[in-house]
Amino acid sequence: MELEDYLLSMEGIDWTQLFSEWTWLIPPGTQIQPWMMNAFGDLFWFDEQEQVNFLNISDGTNEVVAETQDEFFDLLEDEDNLTQWLLIDLVDEVQAEGLKLEQDQCYGFKLLPTLEGEFEASNVYVSDLYEYWDFCGIIGRQIDGLPDGSDVTIEIPDREGFE
Repeated sequence: MELEDYLLSMEGIDWTQLFSEWTWLIPPGTQIQPWMMNAFGDLFWFDEQEQVNFLNISDGTNEVVAETQDEFFDLLEDEDNLTQWLLIDLVDEVQAEGLKLEQDQCYGFKLLPTLEGEFEASNVYVSDLYEYWDFCGIIGRQIDGLPDGSDVTIEIPDREGFE
């Protein structure tokens, strides 16, 4: 397994545009140094203390996952972390089914895991990266802070390429 096979190219990304729907979680002015992005658009980034953060856009969460880059690579030796952070098995499955990514695309969940969507190939489609980030940010903002199992009415924005 090559780590690069499960990461997106970040060349040419407009970070201001990408973070436009995420100010509810990552306040404007936060010093963000993007580092790696998995095939589902989740971002590993360094903060001001050079800690490794994981912004899971499908879950609408951000957490420090390692104090240093070296610690992060040590943690990647654990198969559970690979599965959780890079979704290795799911990426392999959707690629085997023929879902391939172009520049500025990522895999997206038809029904987000936070809304009880399953981590299975039938729940995955190819999305425009910016559109998926916006979609996840809008949904995340609406459910942020709600207890699990809460009854909610969510405004769901349209998505291109979604069936």
